[in-house]
Amino acid sequence: MTPRQRVIAISVPAGVAALALAVWLIVALTGSSGPAPPSASPRSAALLSPFTGEPVPALGPVLAVKIDNIKQARPPTGLRSADIVYVLPVEGGLSRLMAVFSSRFPPVIGPVRSAREDDLELLAQFGRPAFAYSGATPHLLPFLHRASIVDLYAGTASGYFRDPRRVAPHNLYARSAALLAQAAFYVGNNTGVMNMAAAVGIATYALFGTTPAFDHSRHIIPIVSPPDPAAGDDGMARITPEAVLAALAPGVGAAPR
Repeated sequence: MTPRQRVIAISVPAGVAALALAVWLIVALTGSSGPAPPSASPRSAALLSPFTGEPVPALGPVLAVKIDNIKQARPPTGLRSADIVYVLPVEGGLSRLMAVFSSRFPPVIGPVRSAREDDLELLAQFGRPAFAYSGATPHLLPFLHRASIVDLYAGTASGYFRDPRRVAPHNLYARSAALLAQAAFYVGNNTGVMNMAAAVGIATYALFGTTPAFDHSRHIIPIVSPPDPAAGDDGMARITPEAVLAALAPGVGAAPR
């Protein structure tokens, strides 16, 4: 586990909270403003990862990979580059890992293993992440294919390979560049391009919610509400980087659950 991969839980005892409240009341009643807050440092003004709090050059897409966690699969590859690592219990008292990448992407990740039903609930906090997994039960696979994810199932996506130095099924690996190349999306308001992209399952983000979606509407997500000419609102002022980011990654800015 690296310093970037951390989970911090803060608990404030009731006595400490009461003392803090009393101090605040004394300051408020006496009019004392206390020392001036320190000026913002260059670090605080930098773009920070919503997952680690570390400075990043850009907010990358979210790639989640299900990774093996038994003795025969260790050591894992690429895990030190993950922003978040979940340890998830599975049947038989074993566990699997869910590695979430956004700030850095290692060349190779693995060993990749199969998905479980509760993965979908965990992934929902990231909006529409790319999810790489080796397979699932026949009952679960259709739900994964219809889920709000970029479906990187090893049975249909490219970028996976077997390492002959390890025994199957603990030898399936993925090249992150190939996975990310398949996690494309379109942002715009060109109806023709939107519907061509949506027809082949590419996530399509419409600037406004009034663009015809034909029979591919489940792949098309509006970024802002339609314009209101009667109110003098052409909608363009609401197409901001923040609005686009909120549509592409609703979980950004919120604490991981």
